[in-house]
Amino acid sequence: MLYTASYVSVPTTFHTSLPNVFEKIALVSISRNSGLDITGLLISTSKYYAQFIEGPSSSIDEVMGSICSDARHRDITIAGSATREQRLFPGWQMAQFSGENFAKIQLSPIMEAVHRRKSSSSKNDIDRLFKLMARANFRRQALK
Repeated sequence: MLYTASYVSVPTTFHTSLPNVFEKIALVSISRNSGLDITGLLISTSKYYAQFIEGPSSSIDEVMGSICSDARHRDITIAGSATREQRLFPGWQMAQFSGENFAKIQLSPIMEAVHRRKSSSSKNDIDRLFKLMARANFRRQALK
């Protein structure tokens, strides 16, 4: 049984330095997550981070504890947690997505809605977003 957690938060770093911060987060995450059997996805825009992680319950608890105490972001909104039979992101110790144009148009409104809890469907929206990105990854790997 796999456990999942997802959240949206606000970066504390000025937006021009976000790419460097995002890269450092991703590098640390890949190393840590490999040892904890965690896979997932981290999305960054100039206004928000969104992350989905999956793995053993104790590993999810450890990573979420670390995330919640990380000073590089604030106002963490837990978007959801669940159990799953299969991984959405197998082999991705921490996939990264920070394409600002696509993110600004497609992802930011979803991330903002979840963070501000504007609608009861916002959690469903972010779940659909993560599932869509997982399917896109499977198609990309099949083409290789």
